Amino acid sequence: NSADVSDCRNGIERFSRCTTEMCNKTGYSSLMLRKLAAKLYLLGLCVTFIYFLWAMPETHFEGRWNPFRSLSTMRTEQDMSTDVGLISLLCLVPTTAARLDKAKAVLETWGERCDKLIFIVEKGFPLLNVETLVVTQEHADDLANKIQFAMLKIYEKYYQSYDWFLKADDDTYIIVDSLKAYLVAKSPDNLEYYGSSLRSGHSEFMSGGAGYVLGKSVLHTYIEVGLKQAKCPRSSPLEDVDIGNCLGSLNVSFVDTWDHQTGLGRSFPFSPSFMFNKKKYHESKHYKENQIHRSECCSPSAISFHYVSPEHMFMLEYFIYEVGNSIHSYKNKTTNLI
Repeated sequence: NSADVSDCRNGIERFSRCTTEMCNKTGYSSLMLRKLAAKLYLLGLCVTFIYFLWAMPETHFEGRWNPFRSLSTMRTEQDMSTDVGLISLLCLVPTTAARLDKAKAVLETWGERCDKLIFIVEKGFPLLNVETLVVTQEHADDLANKIQFAMLKIYEKYYQSYDWFLKADDDTYIIVDSLKAYLVAKSPDNLEYYGSSLRSGHSEFMSGGAGYVLGKSVLHTYIEVGLKQAKCPRSSPLEDVDIGNCLGSLNVSFVDTWDHQTGLGRSFPFSPSFMFNKKKYHESKHYKENQIHRSECCSPSAISFHYVSPEHMFMLEYFIYEVGNSIHSYKNKTTNLI
């Protein structure tokens, strides 16, 4: 009514006068106060969003990728018969001095969860607290040569020590717990390699950006038959296409990490923001035609994303491992009190 409108108008005028007086006393401009108000507003939205995720039943997210879900919950849902701690995983990541920020992000986030992390680098790469494999000049001309050289060295030194060998890029984010949970049901003795299956022309291959995994048996076949017996001549300067052509010719099976229970993907040659962008998603030429964008795009046990900036790596790390586990822990405490 008119009285309420008048009271509201008077309140706004009083607030405006108070704001002006406060600006004069503190030296803050109205612009600065508006910026502060905007920040407080955004903070409020974030708090509301996190509370919303905490309060909403987890069944609402069934079949969708939700970075806030606890990884312990995910592992329980997969009904694993073997502890993921028994999975021994060596992670191989090519990088350069010009991409040092990306290498550091990998080292400080998902790389910590690999049982062994090795950077493939060229001479002159800055010293980091991680093992590096320096490629010779003759192998530094393209990525396919680098990976071939690195696989040979890894085979010579670490074949007996690890069951699984992951190759990922320095802008790939790997949810290592999810990958290990997936590998529990697999055998490193099988002639299979795992990742995000793509096709280019007549070549089928696993996306190097999404990351692919070789078991001991596949690594042995690749080195001893493909390279040492020269069964795999170079077919492409693109490392993922080249190794895909080689393994295909050696009768190694291509196994997409697709989640058959939900019908959703686990490993992605795109960033999370790309998967949530309908327009960009449909411009993709290589990916599966029936893949759904946004929250229905990805299995709740997602394994990897590509084209992830260092900043977004730390953000994913925070949401998955800090916020997600905190929410799950708080829910458990609340449930125990009831």
